[in-house]
Amino acid sequence: MPIVERMCQQYGPIDEKKGCQKIFNPIFTIDVMQHIYCWFENNQDVKGYSMDYMRDYFGMSDQSKENAHDALQDVKDTANLMIKFLKLQRGLLKKVKFEKAFAKGEVYV
Repeated sequence: MPIVERMCQQYGPIDEKKGCQKIFNPIFTIDVMQHIYCWFENNQDVKGYSMDYMRDYFGMSDQSKENAHDALQDVKDTANLMIKFLKLQRGLLKKVKFEKAFAKGEVYV
């Protein structure tokens, strides 16, 4: 979102009341790198969260690596990562019961 904010400050559109971009709803946006961080923050095998590192770690194609930093390739690779994680989460959701998860008094804070 920092890039979107910067571009909107420069070119618009800006929400005059809030002084921030108004292209995307800030509540319903997903930053793929932050999402990946949530999955791997305790994984000592993951050495970084850059797109270059993620391409290697996930074994993306050589073509993807050769075209790295091309805007279209970066968007495609980011989309593929997000799709992979959404599929994973949807599969896990079927196996995890969230409804009434704290009904027995189990809380963490």
